[in-house]
Amino acid sequence: MASTVVQIPDTARVLTGADDGNILVFTSDSAVTVSCPGTLTEGMEIVCVQAGDGQITFTEIGGGNFLNSGVPVTRSKRSYVAITLESDGNYAFNGALGSDKVLVKTNFAAIASPTVSNDDSEGYSAGSLWIYSNSTWICTDASTGAANWVSLGDLFADGSVALTGDLDAGGNTISNLSDPTSDQEAATKKYVDDNAATGAGDIKSDGTVAFAADQSMGGFKITNLATPTADTDSATKAYVDAQSGSGGSGFVLADGSVAFTGD
Repeated sequence: MASTVVQIPDTARVLTGADDGNILVFTSDSAVTVSCPGTLTEGMEIVCVQAGDGQITFTEIGGGNFLNSGVPVTRSKRSYVAITLESDGNYAFNGALGSDKVLVKTNFAAIASPTVSNDDSEGYSAGSLWIYSNSTWICTDASTGAANWVSLGDLFADGSVALTGDLDAGGNTISNLSDPTSDQEAATKKYVDDNAATGAGDIKSDGTVAFAADQSMGGFKITNLATPTADTDSATKAYVDAQSGSGGSGFVLADGSVAFTGD
């Protein structure tokens, strides 16, 4: 089963049932405390990774007990060390070295980026770390032939990693946006439609938003006008010419073809 990577900048964390199956990547350069309660259910597994300089210290609370067989793990040793905590039903978390799976396989001397073939057949598991050149990856799924490695430079769901370049959606939709509150936030279609409908600076093609001031056409024409029917409607050239040519509306033509009707 694929694990979810959760990047955590905080220096304190109390583990809960919601953390089951997750890979918690602690990025703080200050000391980190992870509290392990005795209320979690049997079979849970949580991977904790020290990704910053802050050493992780594990503490027992509410009946949690690390003491099983072997040497209990109470601290991470250095950056980019992953520790798996397993609930065995008797102890809140089994942090013992020995026959229990606590420390996961890592590759700190890789000569290439990880691939789908760097999987459980090679001893890797969820939480395994891989360092090549200046990049670090974490394994979220070690299934044979289908391993998934996530770069620690990739985006995280908690928004803690910002984009460093343009994002191409590839013709896909970004959905479930909230309404924007600052000028540089993305706007939903509904927000744009609602604000355009209130006359907030935009004119809609269906005529539902009126001009709020004089409009300069900048030397361009308004074309495809309908024939005016109300006194305040815009008149086309053809309408004006027709009215002038028939002598209607009080016009006098220069060729003398329309007679005066009064002194």
